[in-house]
Amino acid sequence: MISIVYVIDDLGRGGAQRQLTELVKAMPRERYDVHVVSLSTVKVDYVEPLREAQISLELVPQSGKWDFPCFFRLVRILRMRRPQIVHTWLFTADLYGRLAAWILRVPVVISAVRSVELFKPSHYVAVDRFLARATHAFTVNARAVSHVLTRREGIPRDRIRTIYNGVDTHFFDPSQADGLVRRELKLDSLIPLVGIVGRLSPEKDHETFLRAAALVAWQIPQAHFLVLGRGALRGKIRRLSNELGLNGRLHFLENPSDVREVFAAVDLVVVSSVYEGCSNVILEAMAMGRPVVATQVGGNPELVTHGKTGFLVPSQDPARLAQAMVALMRHPTQAQELGRQGRLRVEEEFSLPQMVRQMSLLYEELLNKKINSGPPTGEGSPRFCVLCEKRSAKVFLPREVLPERVAVFKCRECSLVFLESRSVEGELDPEEDAYWDKEEQGKIYLDETVADAFVREFERRLLAMERFLPSRGRLLDVGCGVGHFLRVAKRLGWEAQGLDISDAASQTASEAFGLHVKVGTLEGIPFPEGSFDAVTLWDVIEHVRRPVENLIAANRLLKEGGILSMKTPNESSLFKFLARFLYRLLGKRGGFLLKYVYYVPHYFSYSEKTMSALLKRCGFELLAFEQDETPLAFSLPKINAHYGKDPKRSLVIALLPFASRLARLVRKSNKLVVYARKVHPMGETAR
Repeated sequence: MISIVYVIDDLGRGGAQRQLTELVKAMPRERYDVHVVSLSTVKVDYVEPLREAQISLELVPQSGKWDFPCFFRLVRILRMRRPQIVHTWLFTADLYGRLAAWILRVPVVISAVRSVELFKPSHYVAVDRFLARATHAFTVNARAVSHVLTRREGIPRDRIRTIYNGVDTHFFDPSQADGLVRRELKLDSLIPLVGIVGRLSPEKDHETFLRAAALVAWQIPQAHFLVLGRGALRGKIRRLSNELGLNGRLHFLENPSDVREVFAAVDLVVVSSVYEGCSNVILEAMAMGRPVVATQVGGNPELVTHGKTGFLVPSQDPARLAQAMVALMRHPTQAQELGRQGRLRVEEEFSLPQMVRQMSLLYEELLNKKINSGPPTGEGSPRFCVLCEKRSAKVFLPREVLPERVAVFKCRECSLVFLESRSVEGELDPEEDAYWDKEEQGKIYLDETVADAFVREFERRLLAMERFLPSRGRLLDVGCGVGHFLRVAKRLGWEAQGLDISDAASQTASEAFGLHVKVGTLEGIPFPEGSFDAVTLWDVIEHVRRPVENLIAANRLLKEGGILSMKTPNESSLFKFLARFLYRLLGKRGGFLLKYVYYVPHYFSYSEKTMSALLKRCGFELLAFEQDETPLAFSLPKINAHYGKDPKRSLVIALLPFASRLARLVRKSNKLVVYARKVHPMGETAR
């Protein structure tokens, strides 16, 4: 059982408070013991829902940003609870919660950053920079937020995890609405009604909405407008609406009994904010099947697909906003289709189970990393093995041999070989790995010579998979890069979808080949369970820190009997044997090959034995192993990157073809190709 304490500024009506409430209510009780601490006894809108769900809750009175009695009471709560994880939400909770967790040496401290403030006070930034040292990870609800954290507050990218807000699609179901709001407003169902939902505060920019509404009213006289929200600007908004001549057309609601009825009543939803993180309003409107017109700020472009689920317009531009609103009102069939596509997108990518799964995986990852690192240890101390889950791995190759002084370990129980965990700053970012930068790896993949060398190999892999399937179907290629494999798969009749962690790779795939490649990780993949007949991971599994969780995610996405195919460096290859032999024979002088065969971005090196154990643990039946080779044309850029002008480069290039030919004869090739079938459904995380 993992103990988690969530600390938040208050439980009043707000997007962060609602998301926290939904998250803790949905966390698996058999795995997590959750406790919520709210630093307010005044704003309590979500207290009752939490108590109804039997969530452990404590309210701590707090006044001002520097309330020492509040802080010391929080310290006492954490000392009593002894949590393994403290997850803080919003600024005051961030300040008090992280400081208290640091004093008490809580194993894992996470800060939730929910929005992008354009003008954050400098002393707030200074406090966040200081407390970042005591923070193991930052959760953000949009990539736009992560970019600001990195640029403004200097947070390393590898400590930021993007987890989008989740919507309960069973609750936000358009079929459950009964027209209550329109009856209250005395509006016929044929009268166009545009809604804006959110607190009445400057960042929501209701002024732009009202000015756009005045332009719309001039073009569509029968149109009406609905403002839902509370806030200090209510009087100002009413006065402006009177000045713009919207009397009788503009309706205000403060606290409806059911917000679903509001979304169901309107024909489209407008979000005119000047900054946003991940807008709950956008997601809930899409879940209710309503098209959205949103400003192109913050995380809005990550939620709204322009022309498919709604329209994106510049911020503070009433004319462009009005133009988009009029277009949807004059074309109701298009508006309905945008709403339908929005609902589908929320179900696939922004559901509540999706958010809970990704948050759970983050908690497990950080705790495992803490267990793995443990107290400072020497090279000779046993390390934790993720496959057999025992602290039984010993040094296989010392730090002095490889670049960046990274040691190689081998588990005495299961024989898994892996590189030691590096410091946080040295780790590869799971979402924005520089290795896949468009200017570096992109150039390699776009080289036509390299692409042609792989086409025949791609065709052979696809034909091999067809041996185990009754027919071609849906295929997901994980780590697809710019999409050469996808092009071959589509040409051969597969319904192929790509996924990559790199925005640059996705952009290149779109620009160069017209392919749609989703950006994300396998664990956070936005597809329903059982979506695919085949999942491929070519040269991917060795790069991921959590192979068990990734293959369980692949298991979840496959249909019963679906095929998993992977290609990964072979730990038993002849080339690795030769490299180790030279090192042991000649010492450090003979270790020049090791930095090629044990490539630092590869976290793991699998043999047939360890791959079989990994597949079995994740619910797969092994079908076949094949020996394979990477074409020399693709290996050369990597060799050049490793050796540069080192004279040993020529020796490596000369040895590679010779070793490859010999390896094929003795079935010890550099690459291992795996085919496996899903035989057991697995849970969302490894237990």
